Amino acid sequence: MMMETHAYATVWGYDQKGNRVLLVNRGGLPNETNMEVVQAVYRERFGEGAGMVLFDAHLAHQMTHCRQIRNQPFCYVPTLEDYQPSGIEAYEASIAIKQTGMIFYKCLF
Repeated sequence: MMMETHAYATVWGYDQKGNRVLLVNRGGLPNETNMEVVQAVYRERFGEGAGMVLFDAHLAHQMTHCRQIRNQPFCYVPTLEDYQPSGIEAYEASIAIKQTGMIFYKCLF
């Protein structure tokens, strides 16, 4: 797992040593320093171009979950039926970025 969203609508990534670092706080504000640290991990693992595309795609996925969490009432506990549409929406956000990256890097013909 490269990124995760928590119940407080925060997004966390991992640094070079595997330590969890805050990427987006409860208010939706990014931590630019930590973003750069996690982007470096993506670039190292996946290469310059693919790393940044995957970083952006994973961040879009997690930010979709953050928006979903923020739109729910306080202390909301999702049901099993809530997970499927939420997951699909988040994956669609990440897939759109991956498709754009594939076109930009001429991976699709």
